[in-house]
Amino acid sequence: MVVHLLTRDFGDAQGRVVAAPCASKAGLIVGKQVGGSVTRKKVSRKLRSALRSVLPELPPSSLLVVRALPGSAQTQVAEFEGQLRSALRKLAPTAVVVGGSSEQADTSGKEGPR
Repeated sequence: MVVHLLTRDFGDAQGRVVAAPCASKAGLIVGKQVGGSVTRKKVSRKLRSALRSVLPELPPSSLLVVRALPGSAQTQVAEFEGQLRSALRKLAPTAVVVGGSSEQADTSGKEGPR
């Protein structure tokens, strides 16, 4: 699984709040490489189930994207949840603020650029 996380900073340089935070959001990408339509749907359901327990722990207004890799069809919900928690532990402390937001990407190390 590949995880991308975008967190936003709502303060300006003086520490004043510029915008109000909102709920975190998550998106899934389960491509045809994972399997047929039935397999992709099963993987999506497992990922959504794992995300339900992880999403409340994200900082406010975070945007999370999870991309399933081809071997995801045999992965169980508990394993997805563990992978998500591990990826988020790696992403959170290394946030780099760029233009009022911090962006993180690709914690798997399994796939490089194509």
